[in-house]
Amino acid sequence: MRDERINSPIRINATDVSGNGCYVESMQPLALGTVLRVDFWMDSDHINISAVVRTCDPGVGNGIEFTGMQPEAKARLQAYLDAIDPQMGVAAPNPE
Repeated sequence: MRDERINSPIRINATDVSGNGCYVESMQPLALGTVLRVDFWMDSDHINISAVVRTCDPGVGNGIEFTGMQPEAKARLQAYLDAIDPQMGVAAPNPE
């Protein structure tokens, strides 16, 4: 992840990752509205995403929304996430 203002990489621990965004744990969260670039590597597939900080929880972290993401990139990311944890995925089949 990169803050667009300083363009220096920030390594993060992300939780609740989806095709729409994620939550980033940080003791020093970024300010609301901060514009970010996020790089995802899924095996050999690379997706570069623009994002914006939507929530700020001091001492805990930030809610990040992925913005400007192409529909096919969003679908690839969500499919990858669904494959990792099918029970949590939106594309997981309903149990009968």
